[in-house]
Amino acid sequence: MEELLAGDRSFARGDYAEAARAYERALELDPAFVEARVYLGDCRYQTGDHAGALVEYRRAVEMNPDFAPAWNFMGDALAALGRTAEAVEAYRKALELNPDYAGPRTKLRQLGEEP
Repeated sequence: MEELLAGDRSFARGDYAEAARAYERALELDPAFVEARVYLGDCRYQTGDHAGALVEYRRAVEMNPDFAPAWNFMGDALAALGRTAEAVEAYRKALELNPDYAGPRTKLRQLGEEP
């Protein structure tokens, strides 16, 4: 999908506003495109809008509760918002869905939790 590629190019350049617009266009074309929803959350996160990122990651989890990256990034947003207990739960869910996923395992350890 061209919108996704445009978003990825903009994100790689650090143009998160343009990337967000591209991901929003992708979601207009395919509202069930969970990866675009996660990438939109990433744009929000990168600009310091952790609450906005959390909204997008929650939507992604609602769209596909088995998508481990959405849970992982939701954990990041929760941790950035100081909601550590909820972040731990999200990271644990990501690991439950994908036991080989290194990101949430590392983040749990950084929070002083066992994976």
